[in-house]
Amino acid sequence: MSVFSNVATLITIVAGVLFLQEAFHLYHLIGGIMIIIGVVGENFNLVKDLKSFQQKKKQKWDVLMN
Repeated sequence: MSVFSNVATLITIVAGVLFLQEAFHLYHLIGGIMIIIGVVGENFNLVKDLKSFQQKKKQKWDVLMN
């Protein structure tokens, strides 16, 4: 689950804006959106890979049992 370590950057940005009164710029928003897209995309990719693995495992099991 090292993909979620990228979310730490978002938490840091939000904490800086809320607690340290740092300025929030457009590049923070763009970077945050890119991080979220990357995390979500990787999770969908992992789900797809898991389903593919399960199908291959089932096919091998069916061949062995016949």
